[in-house]
Amino acid sequence: MDTDFKILMVDDSEIVRTTTMDMLAKAGYPCMGVEGVHEAKAVLSKHTFDLFLLDVVMPDIDGLAFLTELMVFDNPYEVIMVTGNESLDDAAKAMELGAFGYLRKPVRHEKLLALVQKALAMVKAKKSKFDYLRDLERDIKSRTIELENSVRILETQAQRLDAIINSIGDGILAIDNENAVVLLNGQAEKILSVRFGDCAGQQLDRIQGPCSSPVLLAAINSKEVLEKNQGISISYDIVGKGVRQYNVHINEMLDKNGIVTGKLVFFSDQTEKILAEHLRNSFLTILAHELRTPVTIIMNYLSLFTSKACLLQQEEVIDDMRNASLRMKKLIDTIMSITVLSDPAASFEKSDVDICMLVEKEVRGIDAEMNETGSNIKIVNLLTDPNLRINSMLAKIIIGALLSNSVKFNRKNGDVIVRIEPGKINGLQAVTITFKDQGAGITKASQKHLFEIFAQGQDHLTRSVNGLGSGLFLAKRASKLLSGSLEMHENPEGGMSFIVTLPVCAGGAG
Repeated sequence: MDTDFKILMVDDSEIVRTTTMDMLAKAGYPCMGVEGVHEAKAVLSKHTFDLFLLDVVMPDIDGLAFLTELMVFDNPYEVIMVTGNESLDDAAKAMELGAFGYLRKPVRHEKLLALVQKALAMVKAKKSKFDYLRDLERDIKSRTIELENSVRILETQAQRLDAIINSIGDGILAIDNENAVVLLNGQAEKILSVRFGDCAGQQLDRIQGPCSSPVLLAAINSKEVLEKNQGISISYDIVGKGVRQYNVHINEMLDKNGIVTGKLVFFSDQTEKILAEHLRNSFLTILAHELRTPVTIIMNYLSLFTSKACLLQQEEVIDDMRNASLRMKKLIDTIMSITVLSDPAASFEKSDVDICMLVEKEVRGIDAEMNETGSNIKIVNLLTDPNLRINSMLAKIIIGALLSNSVKFNRKNGDVIVRIEPGKINGLQAVTITFKDQGAGITKASQKHLFEIFAQGQDHLTRSVNGLGSGLFLAKRASKLLSGSLEMHENPEGGMSFIVTLPVCAGGAG
């Protein structure tokens, strides 16, 4: 007999309590007795019980009301109702509330023991069931936590993978065997002008825009493109970026068993490469064109040096050869400046520079160009202190390029005004130099590319001025290296003004 069970008897009759408790104790069932529900609740705050013998009618709280509070169905204990006034309604309600049994006083010894034994057997079964459910709940909770952790890990990995895919410079499009979109990274969204969320699961030929372009669809469905792994060139007009050139490569996607599940399409932006190739070819073409004239002059005159006719015009010949040599030297200096200013590892020492003297020196250095256009340079100096702590070579490149540009594109016999005055940049003391010409101005289309390398706004075969077209690019680049700025404005009365502002102490030059 299992005597580990605890029984609580709640009855307002002391005689009934004593008699019943003695009866149970002799049978090996220890029992505690209390006279009412209030006392029972006080005991329950400190102890647990497996079986309740509960009187129906008590002076403080009705036994059936207490039975309701005990919630037998949700706990591993049982309740046997005991009453002196038998009522079918009370018995039915007690059973409905979960009572295990219903006894009428006076309680017969053998009947009570038999019902107690059955109730305690049920308690044992309920405890086993509750233990199982508790273990199951604990196991489910543990597995749920593991699953949640796994989901979080997968979400984190998915976010990382998504971040990696979207950080790739190339556009990536993944499609299944039905040409339906299964992946589209951020770059591909921009290239194809469509959001992944709007086209996921849709077939390419049903998506409006670049996705359904015949060239792209033909390449995706071409066995030759796939087998030879040859890229194709496609042009797309990207919002905010203009027309871009892409090289498109297509590869098969395979599962772990080597079965083809779809295709990966890579969009590699070739615009900058094509532009660089164009600039290189343009540079070589312009350089060859610019060098041909002075070289031809020198070679032609050299072949005439032995003739008497040449000796009669020796001064003019020497002057022409000198100008041709200076032109070649200027070309070489420009090439060297491009090389130096394009080197990210280059460093530039600072020194004290008299900016007014530097301007005057550069003016004297472009006499030949001034003579060609008949330009007259006027310097307006409004500085009290002309000294700047900057790199002299960079300052010379800026002033020389802007002077040369103003003179080249000035009208015949027009004035070029160079105005030097105090200024501000980023809240710091600076010097502002304005180069104002009276030329025909620059078209809006050319203005957009004027600070790009080798840009002159004119075709190299039909242009009216010489040079590599890199002066404004060099001036802009040098200004940036000196922590300065270079701006361009159209003059109301005609011509252009280029305004460079340089800090008194160029922090970015050292």
